[in-house]
Order: sequence, then structure tokens, then C-alpha cells
Amino acid sequence: HVQRGVVDDLFAGLLDELPERLEGLVAPQPVRDILAEHRSGRRDHRRRIWTLLVLARWNEGPWGPAG
Repeated sequence: HVQRGVVDDLFAGLLDELPERLEGLVAPQPVRDILAEHRSGRRDHRRRIWTLLVLARWNEGPWGPAG
């Protein structure tokens, strides 16, 4: 298993940009709240975060509304 801190370091920049990357699809404050809860260890939001990352990628690709 990969240590949580290693994964957090690898994805830190990507996750920091996530609320803005989802602009127009998802309100940014709930995304920030999910990330803060996950980072603090209060809640395990791995599945929600993965879903949001996939949605952001879809939104930015040629198959999304911006494409």
C-alpha cells in the first residue's frame, strides 16, 4: 500500500486546483470542504475526490461541454 502522505504530496497541486476546475459544474465551497475534511483525517473522501477528479477531466476534454 502507498502511504497516504506520499499520495497527498503527489496530488496536492491537482487537488488544490479542483474547485476551480469544476467551476460551472459543482459549487466550489463543498469541494473545498470535502478536501479539508479528507486532509485533516476527519473523513475518508477518497471515492468522492476520485469522482470529482474524473468529472473535472471530462469537463476539460473534447468530450465535455467545453470541447
